[in-house]
Amino acid sequence: MLPQNPSANPFEFASPSYLTSALFDLGDCFGNLCRLPLQSAVKLFGSYSSDNRSESTSDSARQRLPIPPSRFLAQQLKTNIPFAVSREWKNQVWSYQLSLHTSYTGPDSHALHRHLSARSLTSIPTEQKDSVQDWLYFASPLDHLTRLHWQLLTTEELKQQRLLNLTFWLKQKLNQGSLINNLLLTPLTDLPLGDGLNLQPARSFARVGKQSLPDQQRLPSLHFAIFRQHRLTEGYGLQPSELFAAQEKLAAQSSVLASDQALLILDYRQCSKILELLEKALLLKNS
Repeated sequence: MLPQNPSANPFEFASPSYLTSALFDLGDCFGNLCRLPLQSAVKLFGSYSSDNRSESTSDSARQRLPIPPSRFLAQQLKTNIPFAVSREWKNQVWSYQLSLHTSYTGPDSHALHRHLSARSLTSIPTEQKDSVQDWLYFASPLDHLTRLHWQLLTTEELKQQRLLNLTFWLKQKLNQGSLINNLLLTPLTDLPLGDGLNLQPARSFARVGKQSLPDQQRLPSLHFAIFRQHRLTEGYGLQPSELFAAQEKLAAQSSVLASDQALLILDYRQCSKILELLEKALLLKNS
């Protein structure tokens, strides 16, 4: 279980050298990525804060929060270092989800997406599912984990974090993408709301439509399409005539054709409108 005082920093109570040694014994590091067995990591982190927990706290409501199941951990913990929770079979990824990082909570987490997506499976034999293991990944060198801060989000904070994540995600796409008429083209490096690239993109973009603004107004599902190996493979809500025109224009660009990077196609006007709604709602809430 997570410690009862999740707002505390568990690493404050441990010697950095001892903690680094313990983390190294538990998991593996790949340069700027580290992974640990999820249950071992939770026990390790929790032991430091529970052994040194203060009896008084300024946020007693946070202490009474139920502990989320491991599959929801990526969504309900806020950290200063991007992390992911993965479910793996024989060191190959069955599913994964990233933490809801925003421009306020740390650097981007594309390295986690690239690493986990490259090792993703589409299915696992039924008779082997009992050997599936959960892992906790951090986009950080090992020595930086001694400066990890985290907290368990309340229901209201989680809702706010999702809206901030969507705002940051849309800003990134609008700033980094290129336009063909009303279509916004950008490399498919991540999905909104921390979803793994091995999940169905349609599910992720539909989840946007389940988010509510503070005034209870529901956001629309995002219209999208994906070009893989220069072919339209899936999509929802975009005009076929616009997509075919974009595909023809891309076919004439040898620099694009030379890349195997999947392209995400979004509706520029829809993204701009949703971003405007999000920024206005968050500004009002924080004023």
